[in-house]
Amino acid sequence: MGVSELGPLRYGEDLRTLGFMLLFLSSVIMQWCLRDLSTEGWATWFGLLLLTTFQGFQGGVSVHNAAHCPPFKYENLNRIFFICLTLWQGASVATYIPGHNLSHHKYLQTRKDIMRTNKMKYRSQALNLLLFFPSILGSIQKNDVNYMSAQRKKGRRVFQYYLQEISIYHVVLVALFIADWRKALWVYFIPTLFAKDMLVSLNILQHDGCDPKHKYNHSRNFTSDVLNYLLFNNGYHTIHHMMPGVHWSVTKAKHDELVAPHIHANLNQTSIWGYMLRQHFTGRARVNYDGSPYTGGMNVEDGPDEPWFYEQASLNASGSNPDEQVEGASLEDMTGAGKAVKVE
Repeated sequence: MGVSELGPLRYGEDLRTLGFMLLFLSSVIMQWCLRDLSTEGWATWFGLLLLTTFQGFQGGVSVHNAAHCPPFKYENLNRIFFICLTLWQGASVATYIPGHNLSHHKYLQTRKDIMRTNKMKYRSQALNLLLFFPSILGSIQKNDVNYMSAQRKKGRRVFQYYLQEISIYHVVLVALFIADWRKALWVYFIPTLFAKDMLVSLNILQHDGCDPKHKYNHSRNFTSDVLNYLLFNNGYHTIHHMMPGVHWSVTKAKHDELVAPHIHANLNQTSIWGYMLRQHFTGRARVNYDGSPYTGGMNVEDGPDEPWFYEQASLNASGSNPDEQVEGASLEDMTGAGKAVKVE
């Protein structure tokens, strides 16, 4: 369960988030100051690439958490934090709202979910995983443009937040490339690009072959304690879709209480690495969560993306089933003082 509030933080557990953010910043600064890319060996280069990519991946998970449940009680602190998160993951925090919160969560595995996994139709499960991000990137960008255009016309603050975040990010990125384009590429840009690929590709691991209409069997969980410490309980994905507005520190306890007694056993996997290797890199056929033949997936919609109501402003879906959605809290409500969904 979450601990009591700590100063301006709604949950003291977010000290972990801030700590890993400082580790990422320290890592990038030290690499920038100390590395000589022209002389270092391939093992050093590859090891540091893996480290920084994983740290960028932690940033993407932190963006995910903050987009659902901003950590601070005060709007100004959340704005500063969101800018830091933008630099940590290498993309605007505000763009997480249309593609993830409003498309994926509200319309899971339907044509309004731009990240639905049945878009991937290769016979090779390895290709379905590895090519997921580049295959849906165009849909993500089109969805973001439509949403931000609608928010601009409505005069909503989320569009101003987006402009602020994306402007600061590109100023920093250009400055880094001017200072040293090789270090900018390998110390910052490439690792954060790979990290974004990894974050989006999680959708395949968490949802492919699941049943979006089922109360519990709509998502796959990865329960390793080490994984969930490093990635802020992101492995508990079923409860996140059931209660997307609750803080990440609460999800394990809620999973154990509300999900574990009911979910199909195959949807609780201990190791994400073991599952990924078995299902995507051993030549196995694509199957549903219960082992039945995939044949297009369970209760998923095929066909081109279907536009959704881009003028809406709610921050969170109300659950996993698109047939049961109601409007949730707006971004302005959730980033204001004392408005986050809190579960003790």
